[in-house]
Order: sequence, then C-alpha cells, then structure tokens
Amino acid sequence: MYSVPKMCNICMNLIYDILISPLPLEHELRDTIHLKSLERCAVEVAHCFYRAVRDFPVYPEFFRKEIQRPVLGVNLRIRIPDELLDKYEYDELLWNRFHEECPVWAQELEYAFETCLDYNVARHTIDKKQLIKQFLMDKLHKILLHVPTIHKEHTMKCGPSEGKSLGPVDICKLIEVRQKACLPIEKILV
Repeated sequence: MYSVPKMCNICMNLIYDILISPLPLEHELRDTIHLKSLERCAVEVAHCFYRAVRDFPVYPEFFRKEIQRPVLGVNLRIRIPDELLDKYEYDELLWNRFHEECPVWAQELEYAFETCLDYNVARHTIDKKQLIKQFLMDKLHKILLHVPTIHKEHTMKCGPSEGKSLGPVDICKLIEVRQKACLPIEKILV
C-alpha cells in the first residue's frame, strides 16, 4: 500500500464534475435526483468529498470483495469477480468499507448526505434518504476509482525523456523526404 501527496485543486474540480455530471438515461435514479437542486449545493458537497478522499491511499485491495466460504471443512478465501457483483451491492460494499476503515473521513460523507437532504436533491419519491444515499454511494465509487489515480498521474509526471540521435541521414533520403513534403531542396544540393 502506498499513498500519494494530498490532492490539489484540479482534483477538486474533477470531483465537482463527477458530482454534477448527468446520470445516464437508463440509470434508475435519473428521474428522482433533481439536478438543479444538486447544482445549488454541489460546491459544498464536492468539498465534503474532497476532504474525505484527499488523503485516500491508492491500493486495489480496497476495491475487491473477499469472503470466507467453507469448502469441505476448509476455509478458503474466494474473491468474487467485480463483474458478478450487482452494481448497487458493490457501491454499498465500498460505502460501508470506507465508513469502517476511514471513519474520520466518512464523517464528511455524512455531512454531504445531510446537505443533499437539506437542498431537497431527491424528488418524486417517499424515501428520499435512501435515494440520496444510493446516489452518493455511486459518486463515491466513481471518485475513489478515478480521482486518486488521476491525481497520481498528474502530480508525479516524469519529464520527457531525451531522445537519442539516430545519426546522419543520407542525402538522397533527405531529398526524397523533402520532395514528398513539397519543400525546397535547393539549399541541400549546394
């Protein structure tokens, strides 16, 4: 397990973009999440997510579900492939694991939840709390999956490597290339 430096303003903007990006047409929450209300509180909610994940270490084990299952009297650790998990179960797994392993950071998510409730982000439903929680679980999944990796890539860039010269180019080859590019060759022939 390794960690990266604290996230920057570019990451904060990415979190904001992930939060306010419209849900896909086929998404179950599309009709119940009111985007205008979300936009009114998106900056505050994005700050909550930012504070929650800015020190989050990047390690793939966090995203895997392992269970204990007895097989012929022997306990084996079996990894359930991510594609076999129902998306909502997987979002809930990440949400719960984040709350268990990072309780201090998870308080920020609870504040984001309360903010969304206050701004009436869920509409046309009786169970607003559950829908907002499901929406935030989906966004947490996307943020944990993308932001730490993207932050690492744009903060730990290596400079361009200096290329080596392949040596001198034959004059005939140079003339041929310049002719194909419709460039003058008079100076080369002198």
